[in-house]
Amino acid sequence: MQFTHRYKTALPEFARAAEHSVGAIFYPYRVFSEGYAGVLEARARFVEGLLEAGRSLVEGAGQQQSIAAEAYTDLFWAPFRVYGGVASSDELGEDGMSGESDIREEDRMLVLTDGTCVPVRKIRPEDASALQRLVGRLSERTVQLRYFGPMKELSNKQAHHFAEVDGVNRCALVALDPEDEDEIVAVVRYDQETGTDKAEYAALVEDRFQGRGLGIGLTRALIEAARKRGVKAFEALVMPQNKGMIHLLQSLDLLESVRWENGVKHFSINLFPKRAEDC
Repeated sequence: MQFTHRYKTALPEFARAAEHSVGAIFYPYRVFSEGYAGVLEARARFVEGLLEAGRSLVEGAGQQQSIAAEAYTDLFWAPFRVYGGVASSDELGEDGMSGESDIREEDRMLVLTDGTCVPVRKIRPEDASALQRLVGRLSERTVQLRYFGPMKELSNKQAHHFAEVDGVNRCALVALDPEDEDEIVAVVRYDQETGTDKAEYAALVEDRFQGRGLGIGLTRALIEAARKRGVKAFEALVMPQNKGMIHLLQSLDLLESVRWENGVKHFSINLFPKRAEDC
């Protein structure tokens, strides 16, 4: 596992302590990053609870464990407090959330399954060129699976169309490269069908970030945004060989139906499923 502090790899002292410390010290971190990698709604009491759990595990421990505990605290606290758009702060409202305006409601951090922290925000019109560079870095297979055929590049017209959304009927979230926030490494979007409460869903993740929990984390954030805007269902067309996307959609536990349509799978995702007690 790669431990990270903010956007960087943990200090060597932390790495060495992690290798030799009591396994229980890092159990909460492993559970959090490996079992719950994805969207982080970093409410103050949630973060503080994690920190308290870490401290309690190392009470009475030796010097080596104490070093690890301090790094553990930095690992959790610093990214949330400084970088999370809805992170813990000194200006929390009554509901424990940041008092920032709606325009930043989807700004947040995602922690991937390997511990990497990835910034997430709404797409912006000026992201058009970054989208073109993203497509230019994709493998032929990823392009084929996403666009249902070969594509040498994303045209200026296409890039501006994808980057310019109204944030209501058309919404998109992007994940930024932790090492270079001018570069986009993943994007998820929905386009609402006119006169309906359904929307077409699509996702694209750069090859080197695939299989690390980024796609499902972004998708859950997009679902949260869609629900707030009255969208009740996502529709997605997926090539049958796109095992990664099929696994992602199935992992949401919101799947309503799957059918074949023109040689591809058509997934219907119910964003407001009935609970068992409501049936």
